[in-house]
Amino acid sequence: MALIYVEEHEKSLDSEPANGTINEGDLVVREVGGGAHVVDPSADSDVDCIVPHLANADNIAEHEYDYRSGLDSFTFDGDGTVSGSDRVPLAVKEENAVWRPSTIPDDGTNPAPSIERNTTVGVVDLGSGVGIVEAGYTDDGGTQYGDGGAGDFIELGEAEVDENETVSDFDERVRVRISV
Repeated sequence: MALIYVEEHEKSLDSEPANGTINEGDLVVREVGGGAHVVDPSADSDVDCIVPHLANADNIAEHEYDYRSGLDSFTFDGDGTVSGSDRVPLAVKEENAVWRPSTIPDDGTNPAPSIERNTTVGVVDLGSGVGIVEAGYTDDGGTQYGDGGAGDFIELGEAEVDENETVSDFDERVRVRISV
């Protein structure tokens, strides 16, 4: 699978200085006054952008190998200043765009997500990193996320997986039709 995090998008890419380490495929929030950081569902109320893959970006601080796809992926290691050397490209959230964010990482205790076709998905952070799960997901401690549950859940859109397919793996990218 190629490093495609943005499948359908009409607006031009934007950029902001990276405030902290931001990787391709990360869901981010734009800060008032400039800058961007990885979304924190306990502190942020929405996701503004996803970081697309740019194979020839000239502002890359470091690159890593994406073992799942065999392609290079990149990390923007910003210090939060508006210097231009740490600017991260952003695909800004828009109605009906199609993004491919990853499900939650495996922390060894929480169950894997169970995402089916047209399921509402949202962003959570269960302590091991930010990822998406289905609305109604329940962690190993009994906390429910989305569907009125007590866990911090930022709704992103609907999953577009094949009919009769369920995404039930950690760190797997899922096609999501964005709703705003």
